[in-house]
Amino acid sequence: MAERPDGWIGKALTRREDVRFVTGRASYLDDLEAPDALHVGFVRSPLAHARVGPIDASGALALDGLGMLALAEGDSRRASSLVEQALTLARKVGHVLDAADFLADLGLVALQEEDYGRAAVLFEESLRLALPIEDELSIAQCLWGFAALAAAHGQPARAVRLWAAATALRYELTAPPSAIRPLEEHLLSPVREQLGPDAFDAEWSRGQAMDRKDVIAYALDRY
Repeated sequence: MAERPDGWIGKALTRREDVRFVTGRASYLDDLEAPDALHVGFVRSPLAHARVGPIDASGALALDGLGMLALAEGDSRRASSLVEQALTLARKVGHVLDAADFLADLGLVALQEEDYGRAAVLFEESLRLALPIEDELSIAQCLWGFAALAAAHGQPARAVRLWAAATALRYELTAPPSAIRPLEEHLLSPVREQLGPDAFDAEWSRGQAMDRKDVIAYALDRY
């Protein structure tokens, strides 16, 4: 058998990289700086093979309920604060349905404050969350909100169509009547007088006959 030639195997090697490490002149990945770099941290569960159970969102729902009560009492500032807290909790735990509901409720608060630009943004954001998950109640509340916005902008025919479409989606089952009745009396009730009974009934029929896809496109077209 031929003898194996001398090589590095079994021999001590001189380490050439140690000097820069022990003298602090070495660079690590954490030393590199890049513009707009993001950092990530991983948190591991202390429980092996655990399953995530139901997430309790009752605290967020309670805050939203208190917010709607404050709105019904005319305290829009307190209502906004409470519902904002509810929305933060819903987003934190990833409850998309609750987030859509709370955004629509914040839209009601903005309507009461006559901040129509903010109301439009909130209703649109709520609608875009509600559509993929088929949240009919939030969709209906947003359509009602867009109807109120149309009335506020002097568009009575548009307001009636959207109001009718919201009613067709059982809007009366969503936000507490005590919270929406003052808004409805202030913004939507006058459109009947503005249009007259016959025109009002005609627009109402058109709104109730619209399918959901068309009415949503109609609602978003103006805003």
